[in-house]
Amino acid sequence: MRVLVSALQVGPGQTGVGRFARDLIESLSKLPASLRRPREHEFVIAAPHPEAFGFLDGVEGFTVVPIPLLREDSWGRMLCLHTTIPRLGTRLAVDLVLVPNYIAPLWGSFATAVVVHDLTFVRFPETMPPLKRLYYRWMVGRSMRRADLVFVTTETMAREVVGYEPSALYKLRRMPGGASTSFLDPGGEEGEDESAGWKTPRHDFLFVGTLEPRKNLERLLVAHGRLCRFDPEFPGLKIVGGRGWEDEGIRRAMRAHPDPSRLHILGYLDEEELRRQYDESLALLFPSLYEGFGLPVLEAMARGCPVLSSRGIATAELVGDAALLVDPLDLGELEWAMRRLATDSALRERLRTAGRLRLRAFRWERGARLTMEALLGWWTARQEDPR
Repeated sequence: MRVLVSALQVGPGQTGVGRFARDLIESLSKLPASLRRPREHEFVIAAPHPEAFGFLDGVEGFTVVPIPLLREDSWGRMLCLHTTIPRLGTRLAVDLVLVPNYIAPLWGSFATAVVVHDLTFVRFPETMPPLKRLYYRWMVGRSMRRADLVFVTTETMAREVVGYEPSALYKLRRMPGGASTSFLDPGGEEGEDESAGWKTPRHDFLFVGTLEPRKNLERLLVAHGRLCRFDPEFPGLKIVGGRGWEDEGIRRAMRAHPDPSRLHILGYLDEEELRRQYDESLALLFPSLYEGFGLPVLEAMARGCPVLSSRGIATAELVGDAALLVDPLDLGELEWAMRRLATDSALRERLRTAGRLRLRAFRWERGARLTMEALLGWWTARQEDPR
């Protein structure tokens, strides 16, 4: 079995999907040879930024093929997906093209597998740029119908995907991700001594995410501003993330904040600096309107940072009882939860401990193993019935 993995989102400035794709590939490469059987099965990584895959040097069964992008943006990657990737797959005679980002090529003499992270374009279409929304509406369902395998990261998304595209039911497989290994704290399990990250003094709240409407940052800024107005000692808010689509409302809320000195706009951070921010923050505030997974909450739990998130979305499935959950539309509840986190050290310690335990269910080793088992199951069935 030869599998071509599209790594178009992996590279400088990558967000959640890019890190997901890189972690998936790294975790597959670390599976025991007895499971991935490198002499029988090969993974070819199509990478615009091959330097991101130095960890594959010398790993049997993995090959990195550099590919060009005409533009370093979502439209450049889209064009590459539907031109370069299928041509490469055909030239290399691959059996399957695996795309970790919603949409697989709709043409080519190979089977396809696709990861559907969320259905934002259906659930919250107003939070996406119009052209991107139309593209996803046109392509995601078609991609799932053509695919031999459809991967989802959570049970929440499994239900949503089947509701949206019933044909996906019998080819649906779980690919539960996890925090990147670089975020895992060696003091995070089995009562080991706490590492430096767990002993670092903590101050200020932290938000991590692209600055776009779906992340609910505008409402979070309003709630934080109200608390700062009546409490001059209330913790500040650090905002990490690159600019997204339609962020003027967020910029307006920043300008209207009663004490801008307590807002720290940090922009996009590399992983080392992001780890430091988790280590130094009182809590991660992640009251998103909608998520299919929610990587920042796992990263925060890995670093011993308490979490506030939203009820009714996939992050609630991830955190269980290891986070403070709120109605993301209720300003009063947001304020109440932030005040509790700021003043209740016992609550923060309970969430830190619960997060450490909860994280055991979300390790990339498990996600890679389930992915490999799904691929091998598909390959066996194909050999038995090549139709």
